[in-house]
Amino acid sequence: MSAVGDYVGGGDTQHVTSENGDFTVRSSAGSVEVMALYQRDGQLTFVNITLAAPRGQVITTGTYEGARRAAFREGNTPGIDVVAHGRGCSDVFGKFTVRHIGYGTNGAPASFVADFEQHCESPTAPVLRGSVAVRSV
Repeated sequence: MSAVGDYVGGGDTQHVTSENGDFTVRSSAGSVEVMALYQRDGQLTFVNITLAAPRGQVITTGTYEGARRAAFREGNTPGIDVVAHGRGCSDVFGKFTVRHIGYGTNGAPASFVADFEQHCESPTAPVLRGSVAVRSV
């Protein structure tokens, strides 16, 4: 759910499932990235959600406060990056809560449920909230 004024979500609410979208999931011990392609207003569009533990740590259940743009996170900072409809943020402020995580034999997440919140460019910017659930990676 995107608040009015949120740059990435444009104030819209989208519900993308395997019924109306195609998904690709990449995971490692430290992060989960979910990419979805779906039809929006008659056009093919996408959303890409990356949630990451601080570098060098394994992602586990719990709340990750003070998340910054995932690719550029430093120290003990977790990462978040939500890109949608061709729009992303240069600077990200957010948090996420991993509600469930199940690991596969390769040590990477095989199932994952999380809620997230992202603000673009400023911690007081309009919010983009969402949830992601992956049954099998």
